Amino acid sequence: MPKSMRSGSVWVGAILLVLLTATSAIARTTYIVVDHLSGSIISSDGADEVNYPASLTKMMTLYLLFDALEQHRLTLDSPIHISAHAASMPPTKMGLKPGSTIRVEDAIYAVIIRSANDVAAAIGEELGGSEQRFAQIMTRTARQIGMRSTTFRNASGLPDDQQVTTARDIATLARHLISDHPTYYHYFSAEGFNFRGRRINTHNPLVITYKGMDGLKTGYIHAAGYNLASSAVRDGRRLVGVILGGQSTAQRNQTMVRLLDAAWNSVPQKPMVAGLSRNTTVASTSTETIPVSGRQVYIAKAAPQFVAPNDSVQGFVDASTPMPQAGGEEAATRRSVRSRPTPPAASVATKSRRATTGAFALQVGAFKQRSSALDMAKTSMKSLRGLPSGAGVDVARASRGKAVYLARIVGLDRAAADRACAVLKKSSHQCFVVPAGEIMAAN
Repeated sequence: MPKSMRSGSVWVGAILLVLLTATSAIARTTYIVVDHLSGSIISSDGADEVNYPASLTKMMTLYLLFDALEQHRLTLDSPIHISAHAASMPPTKMGLKPGSTIRVEDAIYAVIIRSANDVAAAIGEELGGSEQRFAQIMTRTARQIGMRSTTFRNASGLPDDQQVTTARDIATLARHLISDHPTYYHYFSAEGFNFRGRRINTHNPLVITYKGMDGLKTGYIHAAGYNLASSAVRDGRRLVGVILGGQSTAQRNQTMVRLLDAAWNSVPQKPMVAGLSRNTTVASTSTETIPVSGRQVYIAKAAPQFVAPNDSVQGFVDASTPMPQAGGEEAATRRSVRSRPTPPAASVATKSRRATTGAFALQVGAFKQRSSALDMAKTSMKSLRGLPSGAGVDVARASRGKAVYLARIVGLDRAAADRACAVLKKSSHQCFVVPAGEIMAAN
């Protein structure tokens, strides 16, 4: 090699070393663990410190893709077109050629399991017209769901100095993915997928090895460190954990295991900044909860299953039961849950327009706030298959001193009510069947 070329290579290498050294000091390890149902913080350190999201960005890309599926703008078989721009993305990638296509369902797997940058960019172009415009939609959606410190500049998480987030914001996004898109959340638990003769396996080992873990996403760029968003369910309680700026894959994973292990026996103490209402900045989590036990309603001192913030959408899903495809009334109901005004608490029983006469009701919770009871009824109903066509949600007001609002699914016969309650109890969620119109409350 000529001397001039050798000296040039040394010079370039020195510049790269300086740049890498400068960026390596940007991130420190920060984390947050929250109770999904309430949004209450169990543990955190530096949860509001800004870092780069890396491939955790793809969680928002998928959130918007799931929106498009529920709104019937795409189907799982729709083609995603690969442009020259998308094909030019650096690894990790699927290596798709410009002009080719990939099915939406394969694209979901590719983004979750392979963390494919080319596919993420193609999704952005498909939904936004350009990746730049899609990033604007991503940022706008982030604000709508309460991610106050996040800005997106691309669909993949590839380095951009202006693309930033916090552990708290990623936890908010994870909770929305779980609660807003229960039909599609199961993709995050996949251990691998087959694509055109290739088997591609996950590089998130905790999905396989950690008891109860069913997603979400890993991420890494040099300036960010090793990022991880995880969710796990045990005994009917779901936790969400986020780590940003891990020092290595092993250290990040070990830290997540330690944080979640400690959290199962902890009682949440602090409210999270963002609740689970879309298009709102209200973030209260001060609601006192009143869970249901047998045929009695009582004020809980510590009962995580029914901890519920004011005006928040709760994740109340039987994880072992496949969710139906969102369509028709199902999709319309889910969309209406995300964005709604707080209804007045005036009547004793307020039924949805979908509800018709039935001899029995399924009571699924009791709360100090009517909005929390309505949310629990709606999300419980969404998790159940095969309900009668006349089924709907109901909030009954039982007054024993202070008002108590009872969350119910109504318009059921006894057999349907018993079946639905059995499904919910499989996830350790208490419920019981009552005659329609009867209000069950403790003395």
